[in-house]
Amino acid sequence: MRMNKLLISVLAIGLLIGVSTDSWAHLNVVGDTGEDYGGLLVAYGFAENEIPTLDADIGDWEATITDPVFWITTEAMTSNDFWGTGATYNLDNLAVRFALGWAENTNRLYLGAEVFDNLYISETLTSGIFDTQSDNVEWNVDADHSGGPYACLGLEAEEETRWAYSQAQQIVLDPFHGVTLFSAGASWVAVPPYMDAANTTIGEHNSGPASFIYEAYTTPWNDLNPAGASDSIEQDLQAGEIVHMQVNVADFDSFNEDGRAVYYAYPNLGGGSTWNNADNFVDFLLASPSGATAVETDSWGAIKSTFAQ
Repeated sequence: MRMNKLLISVLAIGLLIGVSTDSWAHLNVVGDTGEDYGGLLVAYGFAENEIPTLDADIGDWEATITDPVFWITTEAMTSNDFWGTGATYNLDNLAVRFALGWAENTNRLYLGAEVFDNLYISETLTSGIFDTQSDNVEWNVDADHSGGPYACLGLEAEEETRWAYSQAQQIVLDPFHGVTLFSAGASWVAVPPYMDAANTTIGEHNSGPASFIYEAYTTPWNDLNPAGASDSIEQDLQAGEIVHMQVNVADFDSFNEDGRAVYYAYPNLGGGSTWNNADNFVDFLLASPSGATAVETDSWGAIKSTFAQ
């Protein structure tokens, strides 16, 4: 068992490929206590005493978020929610659950995720994140729902450094390579109090099945300026607002003789490729803080047990 704080690095431009799927309209959008969220996915509102600790253990998430409306799982997927080469809907191959949340007193967005993979792959074909085929989780945030391109490719170098990922941020949580926050040259934003992450991995890469816990928080930015926080514009999160987000889960399983993936699956929340296009992120309603307590569902427990066999 390996538990570590994820190494954080900042890159100016990333070429990570996005994903595309059909709508997740088939997910439950009415809470257990009858709240109707208007067909939207929902980010849980953490009260001040409920904010999760980033310790690579989502037990506090489970103890706080009882209503399954806040949890998104591969159980709710169909084959249309998988993108990739050779990708199929198979819970024996990949099982995922995650929740997104927010807190008014910290003005942060939070991600808690659990992944079970029948084969944990981590390959770097050349160097760095640009040519990495690795099982990981990608979290995209467009706080003010402005949409559109966000990588700002093709600009002059100075302009690119200023504007790349300033309007939307892309965070890759990789259990082997660490965390990459695509945010131009803003190295100050990739550390607390603006961002942090932790993970646990049970299993060894490139050798068999593994399970992963991911936790992260990020500050929502409408204009992320490399010059510093005082020159940037932070989104003031409020209950009832809509925030544009996306979560992609990469699953690489087999490769050809050149080391290129011949099987890879990207289950995500739907709406088309997210690479440099925040229009294809998904609407999340920021729910008002509530103080429920949680239970793990029998169905998710059954899925976990199949990976332990």
